[in-house]
Amino acid sequence: MMEVPKEPADLTQDNGLIIEHRRQFYTNINLKDKLKLITFIQLMMVTLKKWTYF
Repeated sequence: MMEVPKEPADLTQDNGLIIEHRRQFYTNINLKDKLKLITFIQLMMVTLKKWTYF
């Protein structure tokens, strides 16, 4: 699991928007990582099945 880097607080008016955007950004990264992991596991399973056929 990736650590979310702590960034200095933004003192602009749209601080809430920036934080919300970052939260969505990090969630997307985590989703992509999970998908990559799932695809990797599936590929490994297929490879193992191919090996057991020989």
